[in-house]
Amino acid sequence: SMRRLVASKAGFVELSRDKDLARGLSACVQRVVETHPTEHLAYLAVDLLVAMIHPLHDNYEVLSEQVNKKTMLSSTALMQATVGLLRLFIERDTGSLVVGAILDTLVFCLAPPHADTTSESQFQPLLALVFNEVGPLLYSLFQHPALALVKAAGLL
Repeated sequence: SMRRLVASKAGFVELSRDKDLARGLSACVQRVVETHPTEHLAYLAVDLLVAMIHPLHDNYEVLSEQVNKKTMLSSTALMQATVGLLRLFIERDTGSLVVGAILDTLVFCLAPPHADTTSESQFQPLLALVFNEVGPLLYSLFQHPALALVKAAGLL
């Protein structure tokens, strides 16, 4: 699975070095997310996106994290599709795992202390996109039975 490869330390570092690999995987995630897939496919795609942005291993290189985050966030279409998918699942009141994974990604990009590695040129547009697309809908998550979603919505 691509997620396992990217989640490994060697895979995460290679993703930061090989721009073609990063762009190819990001394009795959974008194509899946744009089709408004079932919850299962959406979760697989978002889980891969999480692994590409957020290091899932210990003792990672901050530079690799910054490069990977910058590469993924530079795709406006990918971020719009991902936030659109978040909106879709919140409105449907389904896909808690998908919603949680997307919220975790956004928290990693926008909330302290992890937002320190998000460049200013990407922070502001992403924050505006989240606010404009799902801002008011985040309040509905405060009543969600999954406390992880409540916490993530509150952090945003």
